[in-house]
Amino acid sequence: MKPFYLRVLLYVALITAFLAGCASNNVSDNKSNAGGTTDNQPEKVTLRFSWWGAQERNQATLEAIDLYMQQNPHVNIQAEYMDYAGFYEKLVAQFAGGTAPDVIAIVDRWFYDLAGKNQFLADLGQYVDLIDFSTVDPDFMKTQEYQGKKVGFPAGLQGAVMLYNKDFFERYNIPEDTKWTWENIIEIGKKVHEQDSNAYLISTDSGELDTLLRTYQKQLTGNQFIQDDYTLGFTETDMVKMLTFVKDLYDNHVAEPLSSAVLYLNKSNENPKWINGEMGMQYKLVSLIPNYQKIDNFELGVTALPVMEDESAMKDPGTFNGSTLHFVMNAKTKYPEESAKFINWLVNDPEAIKILNSTRGVPATAKAREILLNENMIDPMVNEALNISLANSSKVLPDNAISQNQELYAIFLDMIDRVGFGEVSPEEGAKQLIQLLEDKLAEIKNIEG
Repeated sequence: MKPFYLRVLLYVALITAFLAGCASNNVSDNKSNAGGTTDNQPEKVTLRFSWWGAQERNQATLEAIDLYMQQNPHVNIQAEYMDYAGFYEKLVAQFAGGTAPDVIAIVDRWFYDLAGKNQFLADLGQYVDLIDFSTVDPDFMKTQEYQGKKVGFPAGLQGAVMLYNKDFFERYNIPEDTKWTWENIIEIGKKVHEQDSNAYLISTDSGELDTLLRTYQKQLTGNQFIQDDYTLGFTETDMVKMLTFVKDLYDNHVAEPLSSAVLYLNKSNENPKWINGEMGMQYKLVSLIPNYQKIDNFELGVTALPVMEDESAMKDPGTFNGSTLHFVMNAKTKYPEESAKFINWLVNDPEAIKILNSTRGVPATAKAREILLNENMIDPMVNEALNISLANSSKVLPDNAISQNQELYAIFLDMIDRVGFGEVSPEEGAKQLIQLLEDKLAEIKNIEG
């Protein structure tokens, strides 16, 4: 018989081996769980979600994030939000430095830079088992893809209208059913300012003029701003007409001077002259109308964008329609599946839909619009504006990637400013602009190979 202490040692060894085997089995079981979970609990992850917006959008998004984390305790979402100014530049720097967020809200004109040559964005089409794209009209979804990839999920439908102050129109005897043209805007605007030197028919900044002029360009040409073959979609004569409109706006005091308008870039709802009813109308994306409805000094109305006086000469209606924003995923996120689930929840979950409402535009999904209509959460004016915009929708949609290139955008914006400030004539501006755009296009084409 073995000594007592040897028997004790043998029993300890057997118990240790048994426990080790159990632990091994537990580890094996845990490893078999998706996401490397333990005790059948999902792996704890932290996602960074980045967007820009006004206070209403920010508050709604933060509320949605809190609800998501309550429903998914294993997920911690860090909210990163700021004003629109500087958002794109910061985002590009983050991608370049490998510090970009996991989920981001962007506009589709950034696809070319972020999803093209740089391939910073993931193809959400790889996660169709986690993201339900069937809630978006298939034809509309096709217009929102990039190079055949589902780069982003559209957060909302977008359109463009002229938003106007009904009291202003009554004061200056402007019929609300006026069919606006590029010509009568100048004629009527001159008369308004002649009656009151503090009054301007149009409130606009160079950024809004860029989008308005692209409507004019499509009406003149029926082309993309930049063609797919990297050539210009307009002639010098076309551009002279467009820049002449800019010059006429400011020379005839139809629009508030750029020197003061620039102080309220992308936030003209905060402009004292608009708030005080000293400006009559402005180009506005449908999704932004709620920001202007908060001003209760006067009643608002919506109408279609200007058209050419000879409509038979118009080659396209020109009005932009598309997606307001897209939710996209960082191609290098450590948690692609959790990011995909979060995106799907933002756009398809009934509670998220009610919380986010129309803070990113009228939702792009039929499911969301039905929910909000049943809850009386879609504003009648917003709905009217979207219908007006869709009725005049450009056939040259979506804007192709090269037309949305940010370097080309900056060149055009700068020329609008220079003409608006009277630094160059429309003729000289058109000539210089074409040269600058063609030089940059040659450079881009060379890089793209």
